[in-house]
Amino acid sequence: MVNVKMTKKDNRKRGIPIQVYLSEEEHADLTNKCKKNDISLSYYVRTMITEGEIKNNDTYSLSEIMKEMNSIGNEINGIAKKVNERGSLIGTDNEELRDSYKKLFAMVLDKIMGIN
Repeated sequence: MVNVKMTKKDNRKRGIPIQVYLSEEEHADLTNKCKKNDISLSYYVRTMITEGEIKNNDTYSLSEIMKEMNSIGNEINGIAKKVNERGSLIGTDNEELRDSYKKLFAMVLDKIMGIN
């Protein structure tokens, strides 16, 4: 029986390394794209080879949008309660709601434009 010591390299699913020469500008661009998408260089290269694009999964922005939507929902509930109590809508309530929708729309638009 032969005793073989397995190294980390032996356990890899992908055993073929590649080497690519880049200019400083290309390297900076590649590094920035990896950081922007919070992914490793290896994952970036493999995904570009197999899928041709990196899908942006910016969950931070999405969670901010969800928080804003929840806040607007709470405002709507508060305004509805006031309307039910008073029987009418006051102009300031309408303005607050309009401002909240504008803020949410701007966040969504920034998110959409940032993906391209």
